[in-house]
Amino acid sequence: MKKVIAVRVNYNQLVGLGHLYRMLRFVKPLSQKYRIIFFIDKKEDLIEKNFNYEFIEVYKGNNKFKSEIDDIKKIKKLIKNIKINYFIIDDYRIGIKWEKFFYRKQKIIIFDDLNNRKHLCDFIIDSKHVGEDTKKRYQNLVPKNCQKLLGPTYSIINNDLEKKKKSKKNLLLYFGGGGDISKYYNFFKYLAEENKLKKNKNKINITLVIGPLAKKFKKFLKFKKNKNIEILNNVMNLKYVLEHTSMYFGVSSSIIYELNFLKIPACVFSKNDNQTNQINNLEELGIYFQIREKNLISDYKKTTNLIFTFFNNFKKVSDLTNCRQIKIDKKACKRIENVIFKSNKRYKKDYKKNYKNNKIQKNGFYKINDNLINRYLFYRNQKINRFVSINKNKIENIDHYLWWFMTQRISFYFVKKYKIKLIFSQEIIKIFKKYFWYGAWFKCEGIVKFSEIIDGLNSQIKKTKKIKNLKWFAIIKKNNPAVFYINKLIGFKEEKFFLQSNINSLIKNFKIKKIKNYYFLTK
Repeated sequence: MKKVIAVRVNYNQLVGLGHLYRMLRFVKPLSQKYRIIFFIDKKEDLIEKNFNYEFIEVYKGNNKFKSEIDDIKKIKKLIKNIKINYFIIDDYRIGIKWEKFFYRKQKIIIFDDLNNRKHLCDFIIDSKHVGEDTKKRYQNLVPKNCQKLLGPTYSIINNDLEKKKKSKKNLLLYFGGGGDISKYYNFFKYLAEENKLKKNKNKINITLVIGPLAKKFKKFLKFKKNKNIEILNNVMNLKYVLEHTSMYFGVSSSIIYELNFLKIPACVFSKNDNQTNQINNLEELGIYFQIREKNLISDYKKTTNLIFTFFNNFKKVSDLTNCRQIKIDKKACKRIENVIFKSNKRYKKDYKKNYKNNKIQKNGFYKINDNLINRYLFYRNQKINRFVSINKNKIENIDHYLWWFMTQRISFYFVKKYKIKLIFSQEIIKIFKKYFWYGAWFKCEGIVKFSEIIDGLNSQIKKTKKIKNLKWFAIIKKNNPAVFYINKLIGFKEEKFFLQSNINSLIKNFKIKKIKNYYFLTK
């Protein structure tokens, strides 16, 4: 008689289908050796028609989940005549109260990604990547003898995926497996309209996948007639779509690991707290672009512009994905199976194999490349830099990305003792019908010495003179006397502007309100 694996999992419009998909993929290679039983709140035709497993409904009629204790009672009755050997839980609602009842009676296997609550289990699996802190997750939250399988080594992806050549113009839009997607309608409509206006060579092919549990999507269906738009509804397997996708734009769910495997560039946003990832951790997975959900709702014109900007700079965008530090494979299920069902403890080495440190170079000046796109923004948005900037506000990711791919500015960073200390930038501008070099610099990490700033600026001015022998122009806030003093030290002289045409030019070019609050210098 086969041993029994019971799976307690939940899916609905709020949490989507991610947990269910993960469990279906995990048990697939086990189904030949074990009897698999899924315990789900409600059975739906959509699930039973698409997956050939045993599904048991926990709540009949109008009944629904109320508490862990109530759920224990229901499950206890349902398994009365079934000998369960392993209980797998992938459900945020289930916690230590539920686990305590079944612990020791069966092996308890938890799939989680929250790292914020205690568990009583034999195994805990969390594929979320949080950099070097990944291995520290669940400290003091699980029993000492619990085996922790942590990090993207254990990210379960669709094993049927294949890497294929694809067009550079295929965009996949995915707003998640469930929930009200009507809030994204204006964005989608505007994207479709703008795409229609493009010349054929600049048009992109847009595929919108509507999740099986999505609500209020009927308005989207009218775009099915559009030549460059494909609307897919009730698709349970994204294999074909992903294999032909050249750029992904959508929720930051577990799909990010499949994007990594297929080397698909992506711009993501989060709908739920559990989908939120630090951008530096996403970068290690090859995802360099993250915006806010509100950008799709209230800034949809800007978001549309961003999508076309990505395609206009597709080589740069795809090169970032190709230099990912962590590479996902199809071996996660096998690794987990070896640990849980075959008592193989060699799993401890797996995470280290795929993880590489992103080391900063030795002392010196280096040109800033695209892989520093997010770090540049982080440094610029530090309070110490915003205080002395013409624009005191934090710059949003979406605005930074648009600027990054359009600017003619060249930037360099200064490294000392393996820390980025300063960033210097330069560009040629035209004011008063003349051309000038114009630049900026800001502090990054650690204590920055006066001499380091002066040496950096002198080096910058010397290099730009070799490129084009133009005067330098500088604008400094009067509340920043230190920078004014530094510029005077390296030879900048203050300029006074009396002609109204010159004053208007300054206001227009630098978006300043009160000219009296600034010093204007040239060298």
